[in-house]
Amino acid sequence: MTDVRETVALWACLVGSAVALLGQSQSLVSIAFAGICLSATSATVAVYSRRNRSPIQRSGVSIEGLNLDSLHIANVRRRLNKSLTLERAFQVAIINGSDLHVAWQYDGFCRSEGETDIEFSIDSENNIAFEQLECFAFDLQNDPERLRQIRPILLGSDGVSKKIKVPFLQPLACEDHFSILLNCALPGCITTGLQYYTSSLSFDQPSVASASVHLIFVRMRPEWVRVYEFDAKGRPTFVSELRPFRDDGATCEYVDMSQNVPGQSVRVYLYSLTALGMQAEETQPSFPGPLFSRN
Repeated sequence: MTDVRETVALWACLVGSAVALLGQSQSLVSIAFAGICLSATSATVAVYSRRNRSPIQRSGVSIEGLNLDSLHIANVRRRLNKSLTLERAFQVAIINGSDLHVAWQYDGFCRSEGETDIEFSIDSENNIAFEQLECFAFDLQNDPERLRQIRPILLGSDGVSKKIKVPFLQPLACEDHFSILLNCALPGCITTGLQYYTSSLSFDQPSVASASVHLIFVRMRPEWVRVYEFDAKGRPTFVSELRPFRDDGATCEYVDMSQNVPGQSVRVYLYSLTALGMQAEETQPSFPGPLFSRN
C-alpha cells in the first residue's frame, strides 16, 4: 500500500511539470517558475517519504512460505520517534497455549525540549478490541515501586495493529531520563504450525546500545526458532537459529541479545509449533516486574 503523502506528492509533481510546460509554451516566466518549484518540492517530499518508511512498508514479503502481510499492515502506521533517545530495549514474549503475554521495557532520555509520552505498536493476528485488552504500563523512573498503573491511550483507529501512547507521570525536559514498562495480554492469537514474533525499533538515532528479546514457551517446545532481519531494501536476511537458553520442562526460553542495534530495525522470530501447551491454572504467567535494573 503506497503512503498517501507519497501519492499526493507524486501527483503534485506531475501537475507542477504540466504547469511549467504550459508557462514555457506561453512565454509566461512566472508561471513556468512556479510549476518548476511545485514539481521540485513535490519530488523532494516523495523521496523523503519513501526513505522514511520502514523496510516492511516498502515491500510485502514472506519468510519460509509464511505470509507477513499483517506485519506490513502494522508497519504502515509506524512513526519515527524524534524526541527520545533509546539506550536499552528489553522485550519478553510468553507463549502459553494459544495466548501471548508481552512486556516491553524501554530506557533512555529526552533529547528534545520536552516530551509527555512514548508510543508503542501492539500487533496481533487476532483482533481484540482495545478496551477489552489487559494492557497497562508503569513509569519506573517516577514510580519504581509500581504503585501507579498507567492505562495506555489508543491513537487512531482500532484493529490488528494498534498504535498506543503511554503518558509519563511527569513530563520530560531535555536530558531527563525515562524508564517505561508496558505489559499486554493477547489471548487466542497463537496456533500450531509456522508462527512469528516481531521486534521493531523506530527511533531517529543511528543505533541502540543494547536490545534483547526473550521468547518463553510454557509447557511446550518449538521445533526450532530462527531469527531474520530486514536490510535497507526490505529484504529478509537469515541471522541465526536460536538454541534454548533454559528448558526445565515447565518453560523453554530462547534469548536473542544484540549490541548497537540500528535505531530503525525489524527482526522477525520465526518458530514452528506442532502442538499447543496445556493452559492449566498453575501455569498462567503473571506480568513481569522491571525487566532490568536502571543502574
